[in-house]
Formats: sequence, C-alpha cells, structure tokens
Amino acid sequence: YLDDILIYSREKSKYREHVKVGLYTKPFKYYFYTKHVEFLGFIVTLKGVIIDPVYIKAIKE
Repeated sequence: YLDDILIYSREKSKYREHVKVGLYTKPFKYYFYTKHVEFLGFIVTLKGVIIDPVYIKAIKE
C-alpha cells in the first residue's frame, strides 16, 4: 500500500518509462510534468525542497 509517491526523472522519456512500472491510482490524483508540488509538509520545486511555510507558522505560534 502506498499513500503518496513522487516519481522524478530528468528526461520525459525516462519519466514515462518509470511511470509505466505498473502503479495504479485514481486519475484525479495524478500530476504530470509539474514544476512545483506540495508533498508531506514540504514544497518541492526545480530549485530544491523547502518546508511548507504553513507548518513553520504553526510551529512559531
């Protein structure tokens, strides 16, 4: 059982190959070729990974 998964590849051809491994989920849960994603309390971008500011605010308060 997988709840959340990220699949990253530098090349679209490799990405398609990795996705075809056989994972199945509901179509509305897919995000393809995105440059920004919120994942498990982090924001993942092409520049790197940061903690979601919402969580930082909650900790400070």
